[in-house]
Amino acid sequence: AARAEALREAARALEGSGVSVAYVDAAAEPQCAAGHAGLQLFGPSPDPIQIAPPATHLQARAVVDKTLAQVAAVVLERLGGGAEPGAGSKAKPKTQQNKEKSKPKNKFNTRGKPLQLDDANFDSTVLQADEAFIVAFIAPWCGHCRALAPEYAQAAQQLEGAGVIVAEVDATANERLSQRFGIQGFPTIKFFPPGVLNKGDHNVIEYQQARSADAIVSWSLAEFERHGGQVAIDIPEITSQADFDELCEESKCVLMFVPDLHDTGKAGR
Repeated sequence: AARAEALREAARALEGSGVSVAYVDAAAEPQCAAGHAGLQLFGPSPDPIQIAPPATHLQARAVVDKTLAQVAAVVLERLGGGAEPGAGSKAKPKTQQNKEKSKPKNKFNTRGKPLQLDDANFDSTVLQADEAFIVAFIAPWCGHCRALAPEYAQAAQQLEGAGVIVAEVDATANERLSQRFGIQGFPTIKFFPPGVLNKGDHNVIEYQQARSADAIVSWSLAEFERHGGQVAIDIPEITSQADFDELCEESKCVLMFVPDLHDTGKAGR
């Protein structure tokens, strides 16, 4: 009973994260359970990852922490140079860390521009992604759409790497999508929450705020967090003039000066 309650608590905590919690009755389904004793994670890597051995006292926090750590390890490995699942992360040179943190990875390669979606690629792009999407359904002849375009492009730049993908659909050329989402006027902007499990059509939210970049960005990030997404803000560490030049030469930097760890330890920071 205690293990079941811990799993239920973990399931509630992981809702919307892309990780589902389920169980198999080993007595009723011996074939399915064969070779998979205990609590195991399936999906992020080819082989299951052991989260907790059988007959172990489970704590929801420990289950969630280890599960998310293992998922993160697999994702980092896909990006290159990350930790192997089940292992601690390997230290990288600080300069390399700074480069990676200053340039957020974007698997959709939007480069700060709205991603173009259509009938053919919509489901495979939006519904299979952990990222949230905010999608504008537009018409080429629409004056309001043309007025939105520069603000929408600016929103795409500001949301780059934040977990929300800015996209658009030519509704006149993609009638199936227009009918599916009940598009009756232009532009119509809809938000698709983060997490594969939240991407059902019934979870789509219509954007009804101001059509400015700032309003779109702030509303999108608020909805992203409300649905379980975590906005990652990477703060690179500058340890040399070369690091400073690379990070701050072409953009504005806000600097915080902290004591050396050797002088004050972690508490001093």
